Amino acid sequence: MRNPPDAGPTLTTHQLCRAASMVQSLFTIFSRTVLTQVENYLNRAVRIVPI
Repeated sequence: MRNPPDAGPTLTTHQLCRAASMVQSLFTIFSRTVLTQVENYLNRAVRIVPI
């Protein structure tokens, strides 16, 4: 009994898709965190330095 030739690539593609979605969600979380930090910093800077 031998495996179909496309068993390996299918698994690899599935793993790549999972990895890509994990990276995407991590990137989304990272972006939100950075944006929040920048917003807080800008708000503080505006309070300290009157324009």
